[in-house]
This record gives sequence, C-alpha cells and structure tokens, in this order.
Amino acid sequence: MAQTTNEHPSPEETNPQAMTPKEIDSQAMKSFSPIKLIIPVVIGLLVTAYLFYQEFSDKDISRVSFTLGTLLTLIPAVLLMFLRDFCNIYRFRLLTSPEHLSWMQAFRINLLCEFTSAVTPSAVGGSSLVAVFFKVEGISAGRGISVMISALFLDELFFVVACPLLFLCFHESQLWGANQGIAVEVETVLKGVYLLILLWTTILFCALFYAPAHVRRLLHWLAARRWLKRIRTGLEEFGDNLLLSSRQMKGLPIRFWLKAFGTTAVAWTSRFAVVCALLFPFIAWGDQWLVLARQLMCWIVMTVSPTPGGSGFSEYLFKEYYSDMIPGGMTMILALLWRVATYYLYLIGGFVLLPAWFKNRVLKK
Repeated sequence: MAQTTNEHPSPEETNPQAMTPKEIDSQAMKSFSPIKLIIPVVIGLLVTAYLFYQEFSDKDISRVSFTLGTLLTLIPAVLLMFLRDFCNIYRFRLLTSPEHLSWMQAFRINLLCEFTSAVTPSAVGGSSLVAVFFKVEGISAGRGISVMISALFLDELFFVVACPLLFLCFHESQLWGANQGIAVEVETVLKGVYLLILLWTTILFCALFYAPAHVRRLLHWLAARRWLKRIRTGLEEFGDNLLLSSRQMKGLPIRFWLKAFGTTAVAWTSRFAVVCALLFPFIAWGDQWLVLARQLMCWIVMTVSPTPGGSGFSEYLFKEYYSDMIPGGMTMILALLWRVATYYLYLIGGFVLLPAWFKNRVLKK
C-alpha cells in the first residue's frame, strides 16, 4: 500500500531521515530499473498466453462471444480504480495533517507507490520507499514514516476484519471456485497468511496505540540475536520508526481513525469490485457478492507470490476462482482486462511519471 496493498515492509528498509537527494536518486532508480519493469510484464503475458492456449486447446474459438459490451465493462472497472485512487489520495492528505500535502503531491505519491508495488514481489513488498516519496514532496521524514506505518496498519486491519466476514456469509465450498483439487492448498495458504496478518496487525496496534516503547525494546532484543545479524540494522531502525510514529499520531481522536479506516475500506472494496464490473454481463446481481468475496480471497493468497506484482500467479488464480462463473473461452480475456485495469495502467503510469518526477523533484533538490 502508503498504498501498501497489504505488503509488509522489508526489515532492511531505507531510513529516509538520513538520506541525501543523491542517495534518494540512487536508491529509487535501483528499485525502478528497466529490467524490473520488463520482468513482470513478460511473466504476466507468458502465463496469460499459456492459459489462453489451455483454454482454447479443446474448444472452438468461434464459441467465444467477445462483444463491444464486453470491452465496455472496462469503463466502470477503471472508474472503480479511480475511486480507489481518490480514497488513497485523500487518506494521504488526512494522515499527513497538520503538514500540508496538495492533491497533486498526493496523486504523485500514490502513483509511485502503486508503481513500486507493481515492480516488486508481493511477498516482499514495495513500501520501503514510501517515506522517501513523502520527503521528496516536502513532508518531514518523521511524518512520512508515521503515514507509512499508519497506512500499513489500516490496510492490514481491513483484511483482519473483512476475512472472517467471508466465512460468515458464504459456505467454504462456494469460496474455493470450481477446482476443488486446489481447495485444500488454497485454504491452508489463506489461513496461514491470515494468521500472519493478524499477528502483524496486533504488533502494529500495540506499537502505535498501546506500548510503543515495549515493542521497540522487543525489536531491539531480536536485533541482538545472532541468527538475525543480517537484518539487525533494519530491525533497530523499524523499532525506532514505530516509536516515532506513535509520538506523531498520539492524541488523535477516535473520529479521525474511523474516517481513515472508512476511507481504507472503500479503497479496497473499490479495487475488489473491479472484477464485479467485468463479470456483470455474465453474473446475476445476487451472485456479485460471491464475486467480491472470491476477489478478497484472491488478494490475500496473492501476498505470498514471489513474482513482481503477482505476475503470472494472479492470472492463474483468476482462472481457478472464476472459471465456474464465466462462459467458456471468456475467462482469460476477462483476466487480461482485470490485469489491465488493476496493474498495467499503474505500471505504465509510473513509468511515464518517473523521469519527470526525478528531474523536477529529486535532482533539483
């Protein structure tokens, strides 16, 4: 997400407080190298092409009904992504208060965050540069770190709340899709990831609201262990950042956090509803809630993906989750449209914005 997209920050995060513009330039360009842009595109397209081949290997391609109406479903899908981006931009402005962040600055940060997530593996996360983006845009390092950690907490809290609702509203057999052969594996991964998210959210809650000094001491104690020697500095810095974030956000009223969490919930729901828009011509209105529920599950499972932005893995999950709800031959076409709306647009947008952002915002400083 920042938009952290529920990714955990690396324990070897860059500390933006001590970075010079030259170091920021070097660090960010290393993260955004052209090869990192090409890899997820190639992986995604190769997997999509293979799944297309499987889809049509035993079907007559003439049976595929691809109409103008199918393509027009991209319009509400993209509008939902705009709503999601607006919520993220508004949340950035809310969390950076009392320091001023303009709408355009928040827009740039949001797009750069999405681009970072698109070119880094989902299992690793791309949030380590979020505080750097804020610093470049004129927000103090302390406030930028606080926003990063607070937004991460809100994102994780949404999944902690939303996931149990799935099992209250739907039977497990409805959630796994048509391929019951992977149901056990998916259920195991889902429950394992959920427990990790729950643990992580609890740590963040304690660090921000309850006992930040104790959490900091725990992280420093872990950093002193020999088996964590490689990430010692990162753990110590993260503990310091948690304490700093707690002090920055201390005393904010419950109304503020309800507003921030509500904005977070709308942002994530809008992203999940993109699939509802794409499947609307094929799925009855009453089944759209199941489409939404499966999409939430898909995103949770995707957090273990080792590929940049979940490329390849996400297309496969889409096929497995929705093949029983989509007419034959249309599954991979809709999967490609889904990735265009939720992934490739950010990849292209970030690639277009990045050179001008470095020239005008980083190098001039």
